[in-house]
Amino acid sequence: MRIPLVALLSILGLCTVGCEDEACQDVNCSPCPRSGDLTIMDSVSSGVVPGAAVSGGSVTWACTDAGGATRCTTGTEQLPDAVVSVTVTAPGYVSQDVQLTPVEGAPGKCCAGCITYSPSVVALVRAP
Repeated sequence: MRIPLVALLSILGLCTVGCEDEACQDVNCSPCPRSGDLTIMDSVSSGVVPGAAVSGGSVTWACTDAGGATRCTTGTEQLPDAVVSVTVTAPGYVSQDVQLTPVEGAPGKCCAGCITYSPSVVALVRAP
């Protein structure tokens, strides 16, 4: 069965309308990437946590200090659609084990199948 070219282009156009967000690069509206994104804070003063690092989830995490906060992400590496165990460390702070739980995003955001992880903020306690 042949589909007229105009009908096919219309279908593709409808599909890509919901994928304008940078997180949705696939023209077929596949679910958004499952990348990790954590903000690391000082439990008392907030702000940046120098030397913060995240490990776990079978991915490489990169942390940067910008805009008064420390943000750690997995970049293009994907986390599994399951609970992920990570460890957050920083010099002068007590290490913290964190369970990241996948949460499906609200319909209409990104590609309707966005996966984010909770918690998205970790507050570290200074070592005694």
